[in-house]
Amino acid sequence: LLLDLRTVSVCVLRADGAWRWNASKNTLELLTPEDLRAASTMGQHAFVDTAPVTLVFIVEATPRTQMARPHWLISMPAHVEAAYLAGTALGLGGVARGSVAGPELGKRMKLPATYEPVFCFTCGHPA
Repeated sequence: LLLDLRTVSVCVLRADGAWRWNASKNTLELLTPEDLRAASTMGQHAFVDTAPVTLVFIVEATPRTQMARPHWLISMPAHVEAAYLAGTALGLGGVARGSVAGPELGKRMKLPATYEPVFCFTCGHPA
């Protein structure tokens, strides 16, 4: 039995809904068909509402992951840098956003209560 201590997961917000990336299966799983891109921001609506994709980094707080939870603050820059690198490789532009209405967004995404959105990365084709 392998102990999985990943505390940061990634969800994708698109016009066709909110999706959770299942890392072990390398698939996207639909959470809700609702377009929540605008709900992911606390004020940057000019670009967030219409950008094709927003990645939402979520953290898990359960007894299983509690010992690793403090490390998400340390690892978050690496997750965001990976998003910038992937976007650049695909010819996309992006912006990291720390202004996230975490608990409310989590509810609208239909995440379990132990998961909380903490950071976003909005990307699309440069203007």
